[in-house]
Amino acid sequence: MTAAALSALVCLLSLCRFSLANHTGNLTWLEQQAKALIRNCQLQGINSTAIFTPDGTQAYGAQWTRDFYYMLNGFPDAFNASIAQRAIRYTYNGQRHDGCMPDRVQADGIAVYNPGPAGSPSWPNHAWDNSVFAPLLLVASDQLHPDASFFCSLEPSARLALDFVNRSELGLVFNDISYPNSTYGFTDTVAKTGHVLFTSLLYYDASKSFARLSKRYGCHSTCDNA
Repeated sequence: MTAAALSALVCLLSLCRFSLANHTGNLTWLEQQAKALIRNCQLQGINSTAIFTPDGTQAYGAQWTRDFYYMLNGFPDAFNASIAQRAIRYTYNGQRHDGCMPDRVQADGIAVYNPGPAGSPSWPNHAWDNSVFAPLLLVASDQLHPDASFFCSLEPSARLALDFVNRSELGLVFNDISYPNSTYGFTDTVAKTGHVLFTSLLYYDASKSFARLSKRYGCHSTCDNA
């Protein structure tokens, strides 16, 4: 089980804690295992930044945008706020000038945008969901440690990431037939066309949560994204 999956399970069980009165020991054990696994995910990137690989063994050698979000959101208690913020900046440092967020950022600081082998022209250019998980990372970080300065410093980049996501006249995330792209899930290395419904749900969730924080902290308006 990956760190992201285990963190999500801890999150789910914590939400259901009211029904686990007779299983407190099991939940404690699970939390301990999740913390240990997340610790094993830590790898030193450039500038001595701790990044989080998705495999618990550091073998992947990179911080995946999607998996890091699931870890941080699923089990924030396993993270130090300062270390998490630096890791989030590490991901944002890989953002492309057009707003596209990286699929992952390697330990050497190189950002990779396409799923699959780095730089392979036969793979899709990028996955839409990474530019949606970017603002969700800020939301998850705020749940761990509310920090207006940190949030507002990355808010313009997060808005740019959301604006990068292509949507149809219906407001749904859309892969144009002339520009097939990859989608969220186990087929994220397969170029497809049409509406991307799950990523559209992610986009809606990210936009609402992100706009709410932007308004709270007095950052630039993100209401158009909501």
